[in-house]
Amino acid sequence: MKSYIMGVVIGLALAAGTYFAINKIISIPPAKQDSAAIEMTRKAIDFEKSGDIKAAVKMYKKIVRKCSSSGWAELSLYKVFEIYAKTDKKEMLKTADWYLKKFPKKRGSEIAARAGEYYLYESPSPEKARALFIHAVNLATSAQWAIRAQERMADYYYRQKDYDKLIEMNNKLINSLGDKINSDHYRILNLKAYWRQGKQKEAYAEAKKIKNNQQPLVKNEILYWKVISKFESKNAEALMYLGDAYMRIGFKDQAAGYWRDAAKISPKNTAIKKRLQR
Repeated sequence: MKSYIMGVVIGLALAAGTYFAINKIISIPPAKQDSAAIEMTRKAIDFEKSGDIKAAVKMYKKIVRKCSSSGWAELSLYKVFEIYAKTDKKEMLKTADWYLKKFPKKRGSEIAARAGEYYLYESPSPEKARALFIHAVNLATSAQWAIRAQERMADYYYRQKDYDKLIEMNNKLINSLGDKINSDHYRILNLKAYWRQGKQKEAYAEAKKIKNNQQPLVKNEILYWKVISKFESKNAEALMYLGDAYMRIGFKDQAAGYWRDAAKISPKNTAIKKRLQR
């Protein structure tokens, strides 16, 4: 028995020694890694052009492993992430984990945010999504992606029906980031959160804070125009746009009804007349 165990130990030792010896032979010295990575990148691009995506991915991964001291390593792993984002979402997530462990301070916010979006919208795993969004914000490698992660966090709280947390976070973002973000996005979410809680007056107050009600984000939002028309019963424009919002989703009878109500308030409004002639 002892001789058997000893044999196994010796075998493992020899295997490990062989592995490290081979790895040492095929490893690329740091001083030569840039030139080697450039040559491998050219090959990877050629593979892509020929349609051999599998070979291209294999070459990019080789750059990451063999040229880790080169700046091309991060670019190559990012390229693998981009390829998988279009072709294989499971591999994309594995690559995201690899990237966040190896190069978190490069494009970490983007990678974490994009992986989080997949877990939030495509393969519902809300807590995984939330963790990745928080990670994206904390890494702060890109202001654009950190803000996008916060927007997605707002969507997460809305989907989870954690309305108080949603409103609290949105207000902090609006107050701290100001013109750096589209505050109307967060105002709309706040409005919907208040409405779902039965707080109609608070929803109206939030609606009045919206800066640009003609941007698609707001203009297409049925609830926004419902809130405005409820508290401003003589607002013909609100009724007209409420009708437009219903028409966009195919509810023609409801749309016409709101346009008729708008015409009663403002019979000379040519925009309303055109809508009623459709």
